[in-house]
Amino acid sequence: MNPVPAACDILLKLAAIPVNRHAPYDVCVIAPTMIHGGEVRNVIPDDARIEGGFRFFKYGDNGKIADTIRQIAENTARAYGAEAQVEVPDRYTPPVVNDAGSVAFARQTLRTDPEAAELGKEQA
Repeated sequence: MNPVPAACDILLKLAAIPVNRHAPYDVCVIAPTMIHGGEVRNVIPDDARIEGGFRFFKYGDNGKIADTIRQIAENTARAYGAEAQVEVPDRYTPPVVNDAGSVAFARQTLRTDPEAAELGKEQA
């Protein structure tokens, strides 16, 4: 059994999670950034590996996304007669949720202070 087609199918399905499997207003990003299988072009490898990461902007989504990744990888691999092992780090960067008062203050400052509205433009 060649694991490369299974890995390619898994990768494509993982990349589609934000559109097909996640709530449309709960933004997430799935980034499969590396796929590796084999060492030479004419030998079927024993295994294939996908690596990458994901980001989310709502507390609690990390577990949901990790479960979806695991489910897709395991079920897709099974359809190819293979097995998938998903490793998700225990530690992650939590989403940034800005304090509503601070956001309101920043918006008001930008509306009323022309100099504040120019901050950072020279670096863009």
